[in-house]
Amino acid sequence: MHDKSCTHEMQVQFGAIPDHVVDSLVADSATYACAGGLMVEHPLVAPLIKAQFGEQASIMGLPKGLTVELLRKAAFMSPPAARQSATTAVGGESQSGPQGGFD
Repeated sequence: MHDKSCTHEMQVQFGAIPDHVVDSLVADSATYACAGGLMVEHPLVAPLIKAQFGEQASIMGLPKGLTVELLRKAAFMSPPAARQSATTAVGGESQSGPQGGFD
């Protein structure tokens, strides 16, 4: 049986967060469009970061390196016909994409 899951962790350590920064973030509607309301790239937040451990993309979305690795594993574990279909789709002859995957 193939492993069907993974996790990727990222830690951020902040210094003191002034009240005016909290008030500005609460007033900014963009704060509510982010998962957990955390925007490490926000101009008010970024200067307050003291340390980061892990890939920042894990907070902002999918970590690129891990996503590529998992997609490659999924393609490798697909039946040969599905891999051929995926290769054909890249060449432009088929739009169906792979039908296989984890079993």
